Amino acid sequence: MRWRLGSLLAVTLAACVVVGVAIAGSSPRGTAATPCTESNYPGFQVTFGHTATQAEANALQKEALAAGFQGTKVLPGCTSYEIGIPGVCPASTARAVQNEAHRAGFNAILEYMHPYDRTGDLEVVFAHFHDLASAQALQARARTANFRVSIEQDGGCNSDWEVEQSGLSTEAQAQNFVGEATAAGFGSLIIEAS
Repeated sequence: MRWRLGSLLAVTLAACVVVGVAIAGSSPRGTAATPCTESNYPGFQVTFGHTATQAEANALQKEALAAGFQGTKVLPGCTSYEIGIPGVCPASTARAVQNEAHRAGFNAILEYMHPYDRTGDLEVVFAHFHDLASAQALQARARTANFRVSIEQDGGCNSDWEVEQSGLSTEAQAQNFVGEATAAGFGSLIIEAS
């Protein structure tokens, strides 16, 4: 009797682990994993989602293309396949495509993709601007709220000035900073590799 109870417990535990792994490994359409932010396509990427397999990626790409999102590609990500439209500039166009994707039922996110060969630290970008004066105005507002942000002329999109907090060493540190900035009234923040 004791052996049967122990076997039953072991089988039940194993089944729970399998179900737990399946649930943890599954992701709804368009759920984003931790992004890699280096690409052969610098600029904004409208990312429809990440999948574990090429077949899942192809299926999501087919959905996006059928919804009218031409230029959608399957891109190898850090730990998954990304499905997105890479190299979208300027920022206003990228946001418009993201909004259109949301209306079509996709949980699309914006990722700013730098050209390869970056240092590896993280930065939180408050916004991208086409002119320095607008970037300076946001920088002044952020500094008034005690955020020591800087301005960088970014190479991904032409005439792209970004207001950023750089030098963040971990994803958790960057997410914490995003939370603080969001609570202070700053929205649409993007975490990037610096």
